Amino acid sequence: MANVKNFRPTEDDMQAFERLFPNDGSYNSAAAFHAMVEAVQAQRDGLHTSQTDTERIAEMYGVPVADIVAVCERYKREYFDYRDQAARFGTENSLLRDEVERLKAENAQAKATESELKATLQATENKLKASESDDRLHIVIQPFARKLLDLTAQRLSERYQKDVSAEQILVDMFIRYTVFQYTRWFYPFVVSDKEIVETAHECNPEITTMAQVKKLF
Repeated sequence: MANVKNFRPTEDDMQAFERLFPNDGSYNSAAAFHAMVEAVQAQRDGLHTSQTDTERIAEMYGVPVADIVAVCERYKREYFDYRDQAARFGTENSLLRDEVERLKAENAQAKATESELKATLQATENKLKASESDDRLHIVIQPFARKLLDLTAQRLSERYQKDVSAEQILVDMFIRYTVFQYTRWFYPFVVSDKEIVETAHECNPEITTMAQVKKLF
C-alpha cells in the first residue's frame, strides 16, 4: 500500500463502495473512497490525522471504524491480486509473442524449403521430359569399354582435325555394320535390305533404293 496515493479505483470498486456507503449528498463517494484509503494507510504509519479522518468518515456514514478498515483491507488485497495477475498475464503474453515469432520463422523456413523442393522436382521432371523427347540414346557403358571409346574418339579427333564424339563412333559402326553387311562379326543380320530402305524412306522420302542408302555413308 506504499503507493496508495497513486491508486485509482475501478468503476466496480466505486460501485461496491457506493453500495456499502450510499451517498447522502453531503460527501462525494470518490473522495470518500480515496480519503478512506489514505486514512487507513496513515493510521498504519502512526499519523494522528489518519485516526481523525477515519473517525470522520465513519461518523459521516454511521459505520464503525473497524468496518471501514476492513473494507479498505479487502480492496487493498484485491488491488494487489489484480496487479499480480496483470504482471503474470504480461509475462505470459510476452512468452506467447515470442512463440508466435518462432512459429512465423519456422513457417517461413518451411515455405522456403517447399519452394526449393518444388523447383528441384520441376527441374527433374523437365529433364526427364527432355530425355524422353530427344533423339539421344542413353546407355550405360562399362568402364573399360568407355575408356577405350573415349581414347578412340580422342585419337580420331586428332587425326581428322575435328571433333569426333563417342556417340558418332558407335552410330557409324552400327550403321555400316547393318547397312553394308560385309561380314557377320557381332550378331546376325536380322534387318533386311527392304526394311532398311523403308526406314530410310520414312526419314527421307527421296530415298527408294539400297544404293541410295549406302551412298549416305
